[in-house]
Amino acid sequence: MNNITFVGNLTADPRLVVGQGEGKARATFSVAVNEGQGDRERTHFVNVTAWGTLGENVADSLTKGMRVVVVGRINTYPREVIIDGKDKSLTMMSVVATAVGLDLRWVHAKVTKFVRDSGNDGSEGGETQIEFPALAPGPLDSVHTRSWCRKLNQHVHFIPKILDLVMVLHHLGGFLQFHHLLPHGLW
Repeated sequence: MNNITFVGNLTADPRLVVGQGEGKARATFSVAVNEGQGDRERTHFVNVTAWGTLGENVADSLTKGMRVVVVGRINTYPREVIIDGKDKSLTMMSVVATAVGLDLRWVHAKVTKFVRDSGNDGSEGGETQIEFPALAPGPLDSVHTRSWCRKLNQHVHFIPKILDLVMVLHHLGGFLQFHHLLPHGLW
């Protein structure tokens, strides 16, 4: 397949359209991709389409100017245009996205993860807000904090149980040293 990965800035807010018929959502947006440096720098504008849940999340999460990473499949299609009064046939390119995310080089983000419930009815569960600790200066250095966040992410399924335990200890007036109850390696 003709897969491509590129990084660039959104030129405008993504536009979300919900089709008639099946009602499948589609977000369209354009990404400005720079290549080269100095006098040799060129900017390419890539049109991108994201379908379904990905498209809805793109439209809800991203705005003009944000730096994004796009992974997708290249589509080409013919287009008839008039240039200087003459009919021309051009081959246009667009990308159908399979993944879109923020480039976290210059920003940090909070993530809302959609958890699928494996219940008997096959329906999806609600959303779970996961907020990772901020990397703040102080006695806890950023290397330790990043390491702790990675470990927490590996054991995210324990969070509801841990929060229940914290509430019980709090109501009992207990001292909140419960780190020995966490999965090994989390602290």
